[in-house]
Amino acid sequence: MNNANYKDYKSLITEPPEEIFDEPNGFLNCTDCTNANGGFYLEYKANNGFHKSWKFRNAIYPDYIENYSSFLLDKIAELNSLYQL
Repeated sequence: MNNANYKDYKSLITEPPEEIFDEPNGFLNCTDCTNANGGFYLEYKANNGFHKSWKFRNAIYPDYIENYSSFLLDKIAELNSLYQL
């Protein structure tokens, strides 16, 4: 990914809702994201060594994550269109 593309997607790192960091077990209504309903995995690593990850089931998540989830899915769709063969 070139630097211009990175700047377009840097907000994925800088804009997650604060409440997500309080989730105790890393699952947002998705104990089994590999089932037919689908889902996605989000991982956050900070320069200070903080590391956390979450699994989301498509369309089932806490209210506070709704806007970020839509934003994330839009950015994934954009990335997919950039790298289609």
